[in-house]
Amino acid sequence: LMTESRTIKRMGELELLFKGVVERNTTVEERLDKHWGASGASGSTGASDSAQEPPPPPPPSSSHQGYQSTSIAVPSSSKSAATTQFAAWTTTDV
Repeated sequence: LMTESRTIKRMGELELLFKGVVERNTTVEERLDKHWGASGASGSTGASDSAQEPPPPPPPSSSHQGYQSTSIAVPSSSKSAATTQFAAWTTTDV
């Protein structure tokens, strides 16, 4: 019974993290659409257009890849809480 309630709590935490990922992805897609205009939105890569600007540089890499990048836009206390929650969610209880 205790394991089931912790599982449900962790699922809720994961849903919140996933929601943040979806929101961040939407923001990035909107920025890309603005940057590339209509031709980028239609699926054209622009590789054959030598006059087109190169894409913006990727964000700085960190030593911790994965879920940490999903919380870039949140305050550090929230990022820390999300990281702690994710670590708790991924920790297996035996």
